[in-house]
Amino acid sequence: MRLVRARSGDALRFLFGGGDGMRPRFEKENGAALNPKGIHVIDPGDALIVRAHGGGGYGHPASRHPGLVAGDIGNGYVSERQEG
Repeated sequence: MRLVRARSGDALRFLFGGGDGMRPRFEKENGAALNPKGIHVIDPGDALIVRAHGGGGYGHPASRHPGLVAGDIGNGYVSERQEG
């Protein structure tokens, strides 16, 4: 398998005090990281995991209504540490 991914090292940037997004990541099911611009062998039965960019935040989390923050935490969108 050949992976070709432009800008694979860049996290999406935030706006107005929010946090940066996640960097994309390519890995095998066993957790071995793959170079996003390389040639890799994926053996039969192996799984390729692609973790796409996470969007950057918009605004500082502390300025949001506490009920909305609690809903995001409850839905697994963010952790309490991230919102902290």
